[in-house]
Amino acid sequence: MAPLLISVVMVAVFRSPFALMIGVLGPVMALGSWWEAKRNHRAALASDREAEESALIEAQAAEDQRVREIRQDALARYPAIEQWMANPLWRPDTAGHPGSSDSATLRLGLDRVEHSGLSTPGLSTPGLSRSGLSISGVPRTVDISGGIAVVGEGVEASAVYRAAVIQALALWCAGDQERDLRLVWPIDREGALPGEPPTPLELPGALGLPGALGQPASQASASGAPCVRLEQVARPGEVHPRIHTVLVVGHSGHAQLFDHGRRIDQALRPDRLSAPGALWAWRRIDQWRLVEPERNREPGSAEDRSGLWFSLDDQHSHDLATDGPHALVWGQTGRGKTVLLQRLLLDTARRYRPDQFSCVLIDFKGGAGALGLQGLDHLAGVLTDLEPDSLRRVHSGVVAEIARREALLADHAVADISELPAEVVCPRSIIAIDEVALLLEREPRFAELLGDIASRGRSLGLHLVVSGQRMTSQVPRSVIVNAGLRFCLGVTDPMEARDYLPGVQEATIRRLSATPVGTTLALTLGDSPYTSQVVALGPPTGTQAVAERLWSESLPDVVAPVAGELGLIEQADLQRLSPWVPDDLAHGLVVLAGDVGSGVGESMSRVVECVPTHQVPLFLPDEPAALLDSLEVLINIAQSSHAQSSHAQSSQAQSSHPHTAAPQFVGSSPPPTAESRASGQDEQPALQVFAPRIDRVWAGCSEQVQAQLAERLVAAGAALSEQPQPGRLVISSRPGCGILRPLLRTGVELIVLRIGHAEYLDQWGIDRRYFSPHAPPGRGLWRDHPVHFARPDRVGAAGVDTTGVNATGVNTTAVDRTGVEPTPEGPVTHPLLARPSLEDVLSAHSGGVCVSAEGADSTDGAWASSERLNQAGWTHSDVGGVFAGAGLEAALGGAGVILRGLSPAQMRQVVGHERAPRVSPPDSQAWWVRSHTTRLIDWGLPGR
Repeated sequence: MAPLLISVVMVAVFRSPFALMIGVLGPVMALGSWWEAKRNHRAALASDREAEESALIEAQAAEDQRVREIRQDALARYPAIEQWMANPLWRPDTAGHPGSSDSATLRLGLDRVEHSGLSTPGLSTPGLSRSGLSISGVPRTVDISGGIAVVGEGVEASAVYRAAVIQALALWCAGDQERDLRLVWPIDREGALPGEPPTPLELPGALGLPGALGQPASQASASGAPCVRLEQVARPGEVHPRIHTVLVVGHSGHAQLFDHGRRIDQALRPDRLSAPGALWAWRRIDQWRLVEPERNREPGSAEDRSGLWFSLDDQHSHDLATDGPHALVWGQTGRGKTVLLQRLLLDTARRYRPDQFSCVLIDFKGGAGALGLQGLDHLAGVLTDLEPDSLRRVHSGVVAEIARREALLADHAVADISELPAEVVCPRSIIAIDEVALLLEREPRFAELLGDIASRGRSLGLHLVVSGQRMTSQVPRSVIVNAGLRFCLGVTDPMEARDYLPGVQEATIRRLSATPVGTTLALTLGDSPYTSQVVALGPPTGTQAVAERLWSESLPDVVAPVAGELGLIEQADLQRLSPWVPDDLAHGLVVLAGDVGSGVGESMSRVVECVPTHQVPLFLPDEPAALLDSLEVLINIAQSSHAQSSHAQSSQAQSSHPHTAAPQFVGSSPPPTAESRASGQDEQPALQVFAPRIDRVWAGCSEQVQAQLAERLVAAGAALSEQPQPGRLVISSRPGCGILRPLLRTGVELIVLRIGHAEYLDQWGIDRRYFSPHAPPGRGLWRDHPVHFARPDRVGAAGVDTTGVNATGVNTTAVDRTGVEPTPEGPVTHPLLARPSLEDVLSAHSGGVCVSAEGADSTDGAWASSERLNQAGWTHSDVGGVFAGAGLEAALGGAGVILRGLSPAQMRQVVGHERAPRVSPPDSQAWWVRSHTTRLIDWGLPGR
């Protein structure tokens, strides 16, 4: 109020209205200043909060990154057994805890560990400011000097004990490279299974330090020498008193870790190891023993399955099985990598028979490497970049070979191919890859396969020889670490070569580029390198049994017909091409889809030709109304007949169920005789039904008819598959037809021939790489197996359009067992699908109703039919004079209602929506509707 009073006084003194204005503006300006200060304060608070949140996020990110680094460092220092087994250069850390000279730590699994209590030597945790922070997924390590006991029974406890024993043995052997595993764990001990360690197991000498050797563990323990004890017991009370660390394993796999009776774990997930894995790790550790390398070793006997010898210069010999088990060959273009690969394979082939050694070549240099191996009996397969469609076949074949060899070793209870009995044929195989970078660029999934072979190939007898211009970023890491043999022919980047050729001077690598082509720097890891000149070699002379293929052959462009065979199928799991027979197809609905020119018509003809003689082929019409009627008859036959039922039972069933198809109209078999029953011939044979090109029928139908057609096809296929003698309904279509989508959702059998539009393949869940735009007619895919239909026996015969597909889609003259000869006008309808005529209906039934379209009775034939209807006691009317009522319902429940010349809407008006057919028949036919069935009949009388 003070400014306002002052302004009033100023107005009275100065007698000016401006003084009053100044007095009013004062409070307004003060209020504005207050609001602006408040707004600035709020903005400053928001900015401070944002900066604080940003700092917290950055701190959390830095802390998370540090946690990841600690976890990764710990995992790298104490890897899982599977990881260090795949790395021939890895050795355990035997340094022990800081300040301890006679102890070493052993990993028991992954746990959540407090960062202040991480026992991993050399790990620091700067940046982790929060106290009590725990890190999950960190190796839980223990001091092994006090011994370890695994308490528990069953598979889980045994797997945990194997893992602990293997890690203890790794520490024991790493401390002294002259220690022999056989002193403490003889794997061939009597009465023990391979891969099962003894319990208790005592390791003489402190782990990490040299100890007493050459004496049994019991003697070492009795003599007072340092000894580490490991054991597996059933109950905690059975633990040896000298053991301080106890791991209790439950049946569900959960474990608790105790040290001196105090639980020290938080959420331990113990490491596990299978018996085969333990045996493999035992062999890997045994290779660490310090053995003086042999210079210029003499190759072993060809009968010795444990070795695979070769030489590149007739002076230096290598055993790929022992020195490898895999080899790397790299060098810049033009330095002779292909010649080296050829020499390696040919020299090995000269030493072994094809049943002792086989090889395959994957050549992505246009097939030049394969030229020098022509005629080699040991060659089990060749793949070049000129046939990229074969990559899938090669990949599947190699995967199948790995599985086959694993099963072979399991069947004979051995862990290595060298331990197989002499009479078992299983050759060691070299998979040579020229320009591996191009292979992996074309088919990236080969990287995983090569890594799998690199890790498990030694025991399976599969060896990789990988060639490329660079190693970094081109060769999978698992291949590099398992390749003990390395050959360098000169590179543009000596620094890279130096990383993969330990102990070789960089100057030596640089000089390779100036040497003659073929000069090779060879290195076996753990041995001294040498330089030699690769000498070309020719194939071995003489004829021997050809090695079995590692993958199946490619399908031929043309398959000659063989009786009873649809064609050929590529079976990757069996590594061969096999006959494809009709019994391979599922029963029920079978769909054959393909583009124009893909061979759909000829393939359908071949399916018909392969129908066995004891089965009945039926051919459905291509007119929509007739097709729907035939499908309905087919469903009724399948649902109402039984192969073992007697003729009397069939008659009784049909009389008690008026909805079943009348036998005199749809055809029936004669009653079984005593002789037929005795011989089993009274069984109804399986039906093989063939529909016309369904996309052509589909295109001329309304949406309602299309939906009914899809429903009837599925129902007919299901009914045929459920019969005592299951049958099939085979249809063909172009891929763009709308009926395929609802059919495929029901799980029908699908055979896909060549399709150009990849979107259809994606919709159907089919790998588009399986289809080549240049595939020959008849080539397709069935259940993920490439197949090729044989050409029909009678291409061009009546009933087949050799340029595409005829009306029925099949060659009905090639196989005809309908009981009648086909006519020049087309195939004869099988008696089972024969339509009744108007005379057949009138002779068997009376008291029905016939409804015709207006003007349909104007012809002489129509008047004659009307007269015959009156004689049979039928009521004849046009559509305008019919109304629903008791009389119409009585007719539907009795003789039925005949609908002639009516549109679908008019038929719905007469008999209702549920009973009315959805398509109008041709002028020469009519619908006969009853309470539970609808049939198509031929209109007209005999002689008309």
